[in-house]
Amino acid sequence: MNVSYRFSERITIYINNIPNTTPLLTASDIKYLQSLRLGKFRQKYNKFVVEGDKCCVEFLKTQMYHIDTIYASKDWERLHTDILLPFNSKVTIIDFKEMKKISQLKTPTEVFLLCDMDDNSIKQSLMSDSILYLDGIQNPGNLGTIIRTADWYGISQLVCSGDTVDFYHPKVVQAAMGSHNRMQYFVADLSELVSISNHKVLGAALDGLPIDRKEPLTPCILVIGNEGKGIRRDNMQYIERKILITGSQDKIAESLNASIATAILLDRLFG
Repeated sequence: MNVSYRFSERITIYINNIPNTTPLLTASDIKYLQSLRLGKFRQKYNKFVVEGDKCCVEFLKTQMYHIDTIYASKDWERLHTDILLPFNSKVTIIDFKEMKKISQLKTPTEVFLLCDMDDNSIKQSLMSDSILYLDGIQNPGNLGTIIRTADWYGISQLVCSGDTVDFYHPKVVQAAMGSHNRMQYFVADLSELVSISNHKVLGAALDGLPIDRKEPLTPCILVIGNEGKGIRRDNMQYIERKILITGSQDKIAESLNASIATAILLDRLFG
C-alpha cells in the first residue's frame, strides 16, 4: 500500500471540503455599496442599485441599463443560469451575511444589481409623444408607483423638476418594479420643456374642469404637482387647461394621493 499517496489524497479531500469563510466583499466594497443609499453618492459615482427577484430579472432581461456587477447567492445563480449567461464575468457569489450588509431592504433577497445611471439631460428629439411632468413629487413610493402606472398606460417619457425625489432612489426603483427599463427620464424646468414641445399642457388642479373624453387632449404634457402644495405658482402660467378629478358630492377628503390622482388622469386620457 502506498501510504504517502493515501495520506495525500485524504488531505486533498479534507481541504476541498473546508467551508470558505473568507468574505468576498471587502470592508471598502461594503462601504461603497452602502453609500449608494444616498443621492449625493449615486450622483458622484453615477451608479444605482436594484434589489428583489422580480426587479432584478426585469433589468437583466431587458438590458436597458449597463449592469456593472451582479451580487447573488449560489442558489439564485443556479436557478437563473439562462438569464445570467451574458453576464458570467460580472457575477459575484456572496452569502446571506454579506447580502444583509449591502442590502437596503429589511429582508434581503438573494440578488443585488449595481447599475449605471443614464444621462438625464433633456433631448428635443425625444419629445414627440405624450409626456408626464412631475413638479416636486417628494415621496419615493409615490414616484415609483407613478412610473409603474405611466408604463401601464404607454407613457414612456417622464420629465421631473429638479426638486422631485431621485428617479434612482432605492425605494423608487423597488416600487416601480422594473418599469425604469421602459421609461426615458429627464430633469428640467417646465419652462424648458414647454419651449421644445408643441403639446398642449394640462395640469391637475382643484379649480380645474372635468375631462371630456370627446375633447382631443392628446398628445399632451400632463403636469402633476407636489403632494401637499400642488403645481407651483411659477408653473401655472404654462398650464393651458386645468383638469379636475370629480368625486362624490358627499366626499370629505380634500384631495387624492398624488400617485392615485395620476393613475385616474392617465386612465381618463389614455385608457
